[in-house]
Amino acid sequence: AIGAVDYPEKWPQLLPSLVKCLNTRDNPNLVQGALRTVSALLEDLTSHQIAKSLPQLFPGLLAILKEPRYPLKVRANAIRVYGVCVLSLAELRGTSRKSPSSSSSSASDQGDGD
Repeated sequence: AIGAVDYPEKWPQLLPSLVKCLNTRDNPNLVQGALRTVSALLEDLTSHQIAKSLPQLFPGLLAILKEPRYPLKVRANAIRVYGVCVLSLAELRGTSRKSPSSSSSSASDQGDGD
């Protein structure tokens, strides 16, 4: 999709440009388009890449959710994008938790065989 090949190496300004669009308070159509593009971009990113983008994305997403002037459809898309980000964080957290526990379980397994 949109950023699979070029983001972030060849198109480092893609996410900052989208975040700028998310922060546009007077144009719900622009915000909706940016949310759709962010959603498509997130599909192509790894959990690590998504985690790196969160400090840029979360403030804009939260601002959208707080803005009553945005149509429900726009706010619902912000929730979807937020959900993808949270799931990516959970995936990373689960991965990082598995590593120490699997190494400690293998160490205990080795100790039981003596």
